[in-house]
Amino acid sequence: MAEICLEVLDSSSLKSRVLRFQKTGEGLKTIMSDLSSEIYRYPRSKPGCREDDCGDFFLFFYPRISRMLERFEDQGKPFECYLNSVLRWQYNSFLRRKNQIEREWRLASYPGLWPQLQSVELPAGEESLYKYIKIAESLGLESSGKIRRKADKKRFLILLLKHSKEIGCSEIKLGAALTGTVEHKLRLAVQELNKRIAHKDERLRILRERRNRAFYKARLLEEEMDRVVDSGEWLVFHNRLQRLNKSMRRAQDKISRIPLYPSNRDIAEVWGIPKGSVDTLLFTLKARLIPVGCRKEKEYA
Repeated sequence: MAEICLEVLDSSSLKSRVLRFQKTGEGLKTIMSDLSSEIYRYPRSKPGCREDDCGDFFLFFYPRISRMLERFEDQGKPFECYLNSVLRWQYNSFLRRKNQIEREWRLASYPGLWPQLQSVELPAGEESLYKYIKIAESLGLESSGKIRRKADKKRFLILLLKHSKEIGCSEIKLGAALTGTVEHKLRLAVQELNKRIAHKDERLRILRERRNRAFYKARLLEEEMDRVVDSGEWLVFHNRLQRLNKSMRRAQDKISRIPLYPSNRDIAEVWGIPKGSVDTLLFTLKARLIPVGCRKEKEYA
């Protein structure tokens, strides 16, 4: 056990001051000032001490000094024996907490836990705009730049409404220009569809957090299980791990059932056309855009 060297302190004087503090409550500031340097230097006597461990341990232990002094009982031994025992216990607690935090930070850096941040206020990028331009060109354009056929204009508008979450101001202006639709009307339709699926987005966010939290705890538990020797303790951890994996699967199943795009019925209600028309327009557009070689052939039993 590493001994604490209190060169600047008189052992009997320190003990008497601690006992006087317990009786009168006086002298706490002086005692804490005298002990601070020894607490700060304590990690240096331990193997594997890092440069920041002294300061971190001091901040960890400092709020506990007054409680340590209040719990001291005079049993005829120097106060330093009691102090060494407390420091050893608190330093082990500090190391466990430090290792736990490091594992948490390491797992928190897992990319799958952090969805890509996207700003809904900004218009979509040039890549998205270019995609819709290519789709419009495949449908056929007039010399004026508008889509040639009336049915194709409807198909293009329904496609934009189907992707209302992804399109921005540029796509709305493009859709209005290519189809001859009033831009304000198209913008209102996009906003209304986004409002209708807003609660689904919130539900999706909650489920993703629940899934990620279970995944995070499960990975921490797996690391703990690698260090467990006792079979009974390992079995307890194993049961907890099974419950976390079950919670993760349940959340993922619910996520898979949440629609990411507006339903055809919502599009029909917002745009004021029959739902069957929306189904047909999207089906025919998909058939025209997907190359023949990439289409899935029907399988019959």
